[in-house]
Amino acid sequence: MSRTRMIPPLAIAVLALATVPAEAQTVSTLNLSQAIRTDGAMTDGTLLYVTEGWDGTRVHAVDLDTGQVSVALSGLLGPIDVAKDDQGLLYATEWRSNTISRGAFGTAASAWTSIGVNPDGLLFHSSGPLWCTLGTRNKIKTVDSTGVVTVLVNNSPETNYPLGIAEGPDGNMYVGGLMNGVVWRVSPAGDVDSLATVPSTGQYRIGHLEIAQGILFASGLSEHTLYTVTLDGDVNLFAGTPGVPGTEDGPAAQATLTAPIGLAATPSGDKLYVTSGFSQRDQVRVIDLSGVTGASAVGADASGRLRTVGPNPFRHEARVEFELARPAAVELEVIDVDGRRVRTLASGPRAAGRHVESWDGRTAAGRRASAGVYFVRLRAGDRVESERIVLSR
Repeated sequence: MSRTRMIPPLAIAVLALATVPAEAQTVSTLNLSQAIRTDGAMTDGTLLYVTEGWDGTRVHAVDLDTGQVSVALSGLLGPIDVAKDDQGLLYATEWRSNTISRGAFGTAASAWTSIGVNPDGLLFHSSGPLWCTLGTRNKIKTVDSTGVVTVLVNNSPETNYPLGIAEGPDGNMYVGGLMNGVVWRVSPAGDVDSLATVPSTGQYRIGHLEIAQGILFASGLSEHTLYTVTLDGDVNLFAGTPGVPGTEDGPAAQATLTAPIGLAATPSGDKLYVTSGFSQRDQVRVIDLSGVTGASAVGADASGRLRTVGPNPFRHEARVEFELARPAAVELEVIDVDGRRVRTLASGPRAAGRHVESWDGRTAAGRRASAGVYFVRLRAGDRVESERIVLSR
C-alpha cells in the first residue's frame, strides 16, 4: 500500500494469519544512478519517492525501470517521510522546521501547515485525513484537507516514539515504535492497543512499516532485518541475519540487508522496495512478492457476507448471521457512528458455511450501550460489509 489516497480500503487483503514463506520470496538489487541518503519511502509503481532524513533537504524520485535518480521536492529541512495526494502533490514532514510542506514534482516545497515538534511518519488515511507521527513528543496528529491539525494521540502510555505508519484493511492504523520495537493498532478515533513486539535489537528497533499482499512488514533498522507481523500479533523474521549487515541477494530467508529503514510496496503489492539508512547508498533492495497471494493470507478470497442482522430496531438481543464461501479469518464488530469499536462479536478462523452470533446491546466492558445507531461490520478476506442497526430502549 503506497502512501497515497488512491487505494480504497476494500481493495486491501486482510493481514496474513499464516507465516509468509520467506524461502519462496526473492530479494534482488536495483542499482541507482547516484548514491543518496534515505529515510521514508513510497511508490506509485513507476517512481520510488525517498526522503533524505533529518539532516537532508530533498525528496528524491527513483525510476523503477532504470534506477535513474532525480529531485522530486527540494528546499526541505529534514524530510523524514513522504506522501502523495490524489492530485499528484507531494507532502513531506520537516523534522527540523516542525512543519508539513508540499509541492508539485520537481519544485521547491512550500510550508503547508505547522504540525508540531519533530514530525516523522506521514500517511493519507483512505478516508481522507493525513496522519502524522511525532516521535520525540509521543504524539499522533491528523490534518484535514484545509491544513487544520487535530491531536489524535497525546503522549499515550501505550506508545513510545511512534514513527512508521501503515493502514490496515480494517481502517485502523498500525504504528511502529522506533526505540522499543512495539507495533500499535490505532483506531480512527484515537484508541490505542499494543499488537506485538518485534524482537529487534539495537538503538533503533523499527524504522518504517508497510503493508503488501495483506502482510504487515516492519524494518529492523539497527539489526539489519525485516519482520512480518499478523493481526493476531504473531511475529516472524522474513529477511536478513540479525546483527549482520550485507547486500546478498537470493531467497528472502538467506538474503542479507543493511540498515533497512524505508519500505514501499507497489499498488499491486507484487514488489516491496527497501531502502537503507544511516549513510549514502547507490542501491535499493527489491523483494518479489508476486507469489504471495490469497493462499498466504487466510481468507483473502473468502467472500464473506452478512446475511441477516435483526430484529432492527432491537431492544434486548440482535441476531447476526454471516456466510463464508471458504475457511477464513474473520472479525465481526459493532462500531458506533464515529467509527469506534463498541464490541467484538467474533474474531479468528472460521470454517466455510453459515455462522450465527448475537449482540446483547452491551459494550466490551459489559455496560449497556446507549440507544442509537450502530453498525455491524464483517471483515473476511478482502471483503468488508456493514449493516446499520438501531438499539432502542
